Amino acid sequence: MLVLRSAFVSASSRFASASLLEDGTTNRPSSLFSFFTNYPIAFASMASLHSQTSCSTTSIIASRISKKAKRHAQAQFLKSVREQCKYGMLTNFNDALTIFDQLLQMGSRPSIVDFNQILGKIAHMKRFSAVISLYKQMGLRGIMPDVCTLNIVTNCFCNLNRSDFAFSLLGKILKLGYEPGCRTFTTLINGFCIDGKIVKAVELFNAMVEMEYWPDVVTYGTITNGLCKMGDTSAAIGMLRKMEEGGCKPDKVVYSAIIDRLCKDGQVIQGLNLLLEMIGKGISIDVVSCNSLIHGLCNSYQWEEVSGFLKEMESRDFVPDLRIICMLTEMLCKEGMIVEPKYVIEVMIQRGLEPDIVTYSTLMDAYCMRDQIDEARKVYDVMVERGCHPDACCYNILIKGYCRSRRVDEAMILIEEMSVRRLVPDSVTYNTLIGGMCLVGRLKAAQELLNDMEGHGKIPDIFSYSTLLDKLCKNQAIDEAMKLFKAIESNRMDSDIVIYSIFIDGMCKAGKLKLARGVFSGLSKKGLKPNVRTYTSMIDGLCMEGLLDEARELLKRMDESDCPPNGCTYNAIIRGCLRNKETSRAIELLQVMAERGFATDSYTNSMLVDLLSTDGLHPSSLEKP
Repeated sequence: MLVLRSAFVSASSRFASASLLEDGTTNRPSSLFSFFTNYPIAFASMASLHSQTSCSTTSIIASRISKKAKRHAQAQFLKSVREQCKYGMLTNFNDALTIFDQLLQMGSRPSIVDFNQILGKIAHMKRFSAVISLYKQMGLRGIMPDVCTLNIVTNCFCNLNRSDFAFSLLGKILKLGYEPGCRTFTTLINGFCIDGKIVKAVELFNAMVEMEYWPDVVTYGTITNGLCKMGDTSAAIGMLRKMEEGGCKPDKVVYSAIIDRLCKDGQVIQGLNLLLEMIGKGISIDVVSCNSLIHGLCNSYQWEEVSGFLKEMESRDFVPDLRIICMLTEMLCKEGMIVEPKYVIEVMIQRGLEPDIVTYSTLMDAYCMRDQIDEARKVYDVMVERGCHPDACCYNILIKGYCRSRRVDEAMILIEEMSVRRLVPDSVTYNTLIGGMCLVGRLKAAQELLNDMEGHGKIPDIFSYSTLLDKLCKNQAIDEAMKLFKAIESNRMDSDIVIYSIFIDGMCKAGKLKLARGVFSGLSKKGLKPNVRTYTSMIDGLCMEGLLDEARELLKRMDESDCPPNGCTYNAIIRGCLRNKETSRAIELLQVMAERGFATDSYTNSMLVDLLSTDGLHPSSLEKP
């Protein structure tokens, strides 16, 4: 014990040479507390006036009255300060600094307790540098700190990631003859944990026990949390057992930290066992523990354990809160297990927990993804019946579901419902509907939606334009596609290569190679770089016109431009060679294609079969030598 004290005292001398942090505060405004300091001055002035017309005896009496009034004013001031600190009324940083200055200027020095109260309040405001600066001022005024003062300053150093300075204060506590308490050690341990010095935190914890300063539940919780953050769950569990052996009852904070770390490390079953241990010991479980476990079980696809866990919680009258239910619903829906979350929601309602709009939306989206739009609509109806008002996101989910199922008329009805509920369709709504109309071939309706979108102040985005442009091109509505492309350019929405790739592909397939070539050659002027689809579309268009040399030149340029061709590119140029009877070139490209890991598609295979049957080629000629 004496050796340890000597070490800590030595640390104190090192701390004395270290410079404390300064707080850069400027002149501070006065507060209502100035009334208490000005009051004695006014009283003294009255006594002085009275002395001019009275005898010397009266002057002495007046002087005594003045001193008494001053003491009374100071007492009232200190009482006011203590009450404000006690009831949490002191929340303004500048007011706290003003009070501290007034404490320093008082004739009869206040108790160190009063200074500690102000320092504690400023620390609570997270003005840690200011506390250290004020502590230094106290030292310059000869105000001796007590162990509480030093604990406050220690905590401030720890929160400033200066655990080295904080540790040196422990030596000062011992040097001044004070006994450090459990709070002192806990603060230092927390400081080491904040700095990531977990090994030092454990060493200090062990030294604390050796010096017979017994840790409490907060100390254990601090060191356990630090070990968990470091990922050392075995040491954390060991600390939990040591805590029990020392007669200190673990609380839910200690258990929750370990359970959360175990689940993050994939050791969910161990986490579940710890939770059951908590329940067995009568420790109340909280949302944090349950949330960690359910998330861990879902991530590891242990659905049977999830079900068993929920049943266990239900048998113990523990109702998971709304956040847990939402997360569980989402996880199950992502796995396509819709029956389970639906059951969970029913149980949730039975137990008095009302699902929120996120829960309903998650379930609706899951049904839509499985093309079960009617089931999604039922969930929507239940939501409305229970007084949960749908938002635009809910409608977007249903509209998307109807469009996926090609039931676009029912999707349009939802737009009218939105209007009744005074909900404004957003860009997602319009994009979904435009995509749905294109899916069923109602291109005129899609164009009308695009115009309606602009009329309602919604600027069409790349998705809106590209969806409609692609469908117009694929449906050979070339004139309409060209008009739309010009509109895109005029609206300055042509900064995406996707738009150009769609247009070039459409023009090539429509036999308008000259137009496509002109657009392609102008890409560099617009600062756009062709992608694989752009090159492939041009190569296919050139091959269709028999311009194989130009097509091969583009193929070569792809590698040079760090845009290597894919399987579609090779299939396009091989078909071009076969159409133009360049069999040897086609065979060479087949070999290159195979070397790069690409395969021919059904269209190219059909052409190769025809070639073999008509020209009498042997299949081995198409293989790599």
